[in-house]
Amino acid sequence: MANSDNVLRGGLTSKHIDARALIDVADTQVLDAPAALLSWSPAASSPTGLPSRSSR
Repeated sequence: MANSDNVLRGGLTSKHIDARALIDVADTQVLDAPAALLSWSPAASSPTGLPSRSSR
């Protein structure tokens, strides 16, 4: 079995796309925001919202 034998593609590829099967198995339940997002502060981050190189 090849690595991609169990992949459902929804688009943006020249390979076989099975959007209906992808929709059938997708979990579309809305979840609560992770605690990390709830405690985010724009003042504590870079202008892009991404960690700076020095904090990695």
